[in-house]
Amino acid sequence: MLKLLILSIISFLSISCNLQAMDFYDGLQGSSGSNKEAKSSVIYYPMPKVGRQNDGWSCGINSGTKFLRYHGMATDYSELKAIRKREMTSTGIKIPKLLQALDNANPVGLALNNIHRLGTPPRVLRSMINWQFIRFKSKKRVDIYWDQSMTDLRKHLESGPVIILIEPREPYLHWIMVNGYDSSKNIFRISETNDTDYHYTESLLKKKWLKWDGMLDWLPGVGLKEGVVITLR
Repeated sequence: MLKLLILSIISFLSISCNLQAMDFYDGLQGSSGSNKEAKSSVIYYPMPKVGRQNDGWSCGINSGTKFLRYHGMATDYSELKAIRKREMTSTGIKIPKLLQALDNANPVGLALNNIHRLGTPPRVLRSMINWQFIRFKSKKRVDIYWDQSMTDLRKHLESGPVIILIEPREPYLHWIMVNGYDSSKNIFRISETNDTDYHYTESLLKKKWLKWDGMLDWLPGVGLKEGVVITLR
């Protein structure tokens, strides 16, 4: 069982550790940043600037920081990255201090202390966001909504911005924020991890969010699957 787990982690790591967020922006239509078209058919939530993602794994942390800052939490992107490196396992539970101390002394310690490089699975991201709400004494909490549709996404956006998991290109996965929708044009507004907004047509977003071509969604227990939304309960 341990051998199977280690092989799964190695496979996941080899696929995702070289991910660079800036590769995903090519060909997208940038937003002018203007909300002049503010009609009843347009939903738009301006996102705070938290800093450009500068590595191959922290897109979830970047999007989570943006979500928290939007909801009034004084969260820092660099701080959340450090927490992810230091304290979290793939299940969203803090690594015991004894195992942290082992560091690279054995293969188990190595796997635990470098597991942040695998990215941030949905349950981990939910846990980290909720701990920040608790830290700042907020009663707000997020949850994961599985197997969502485009109709569900539009419904969520009526209450605020959301975080979703997409496959920008095979076999990589990437967390982004959806922070707007224009029903008259059927265009979604995306806040990317380079602190820039882009426009996605519904067909493009549907392909990237609901029709993955990659192979990461088979990993057991990690929760990497199409149609994931993280937003307030």
